[in-house]
Amino acid sequence: MASEYFLISDLHLGGDAAIDECDFEEELLGFLRSLEEYAQTREKPAEVQQAVTPETDELELIIVGDAFGFWELTEKEGTDKLPHIISRHTEIFEQLRRTGEKLRITIMAGNHDHDLVCYPEFRYLLAEYNMQLESRYAVTRRCAGRDIWIEHGNQHDEYNRIERWGDPHAKPPGYFITERLVSSANRKSRLGKEDWLRDLESVSPSENVPNWMLSNYFYREMHPLIRNILVPFLLLTGISLLILIGSLLEEFGLIPTAFFRDEIMYRPPVFGAAFRYFVTINLAAVFVVALVAIPASVIIRDFRRTLERYELRFTAKKGEEKDRRYLNAARRVFAEHPEVAVFVYGHTHVGSLSRVDGRLVVNTGTWLKRLHRIRSKLTLLPDVYYPSFRIGYYHIHSETDATGDENIVVKHRAIPKTAPNDLSWVQRLICFGKDKIGAPPIPDRTVISSHPEKKRKSMRRRKRHS
Repeated sequence: MASEYFLISDLHLGGDAAIDECDFEEELLGFLRSLEEYAQTREKPAEVQQAVTPETDELELIIVGDAFGFWELTEKEGTDKLPHIISRHTEIFEQLRRTGEKLRITIMAGNHDHDLVCYPEFRYLLAEYNMQLESRYAVTRRCAGRDIWIEHGNQHDEYNRIERWGDPHAKPPGYFITERLVSSANRKSRLGKEDWLRDLESVSPSENVPNWMLSNYFYREMHPLIRNILVPFLLLTGISLLILIGSLLEEFGLIPTAFFRDEIMYRPPVFGAAFRYFVTINLAAVFVVALVAIPASVIIRDFRRTLERYELRFTAKKGEEKDRRYLNAARRVFAEHPEVAVFVYGHTHVGSLSRVDGRLVVNTGTWLKRLHRIRSKLTLLPDVYYPSFRIGYYHIHSETDATGDENIVVKHRAIPKTAPNDLSWVQRLICFGKDKIGAPPIPDRTVISSHPEKKRKSMRRRKRHS
């Protein structure tokens, strides 16, 4: 069994129309070449130089599910999907073949490519490119005397849980949503003024899709004349309300200034009069909207509650519940398998690393573009979805410390990539000074003891002696 492991997930290669394009091809090829070079630098006995096997190889790349977007590929059926993806990404697969000659490559199935474990033809086809298919949902690997638990993670997501693993007819609700929504988006994407529908799967969480579509309609599809008329009023709503509130506070003597009542900002000959009319019209529009919003807010609030019950609306509380779901899954694995020191999963497309009960929980993230929602506060403009990539990999291996004990080292290596930024000046203004990633930082290096009890006893002894 290998002693060093490299882990990535959620590449989602394949799909209809524009989704079939791989935005990170250059970075993926570079990563695979670097693994190939790294494997060549390691010394091996002459008798195992020619063949890579689980018994002889010391390195292993594990793709933790959703390497392929079978759900997104509706133009092909069954076992025809993988040959089609290979034909569209020949350079990647040839590099996988070359890298697989130097180290073991294991590919696990996720929910989007669950068919991999349903038909034996996939196993033979992947083997031609030196990829070993793992048919089990979860696997373990040994490191520094303890276990690493590896799974895709979709079984903890009720919309993407597959009840009968390995059954080609076991389709979760997420399959039908993706097949209908994504395939429809792909067919329509070329019809718009811009090809923005291809980024549908980059919206995370998926509950933000309706808001994302509204945002793209306003910033990309709306007639420029209408948008240019609306933007000043929507953008400066906050300023108009500030002027109104300031004037009222000064009028009732609640603040000692006279800035708003003296109308300093309205004094310039031409600009002042124009600004006065603008503020008046803007406040009148806000007043009308507020009158309509009062009765509508009751209906909207009840509608939002309904969406939350059906888990179709994303909230901060729901995000915490989703994270807690995977942390609880890790805790169950830790309780049932005391030898497990690291729990690895993917699926959610948000890379992370956290400590739970003295052990590690690792999310391998995604290589897809991510669209982070940036809220348009103090204006009535739609929210902005900022594009970015957060691609990288985890490297897990053992390391001996100064006391002679073997520890597990988890390294995270980010691969820099800048997403094409085609945002308008209004969108850039909304994003200015705000968090554009929307995900916690991942430490470059984390060490976990292979003998935690021994370490704790040693620390207690030191405290007693001191």
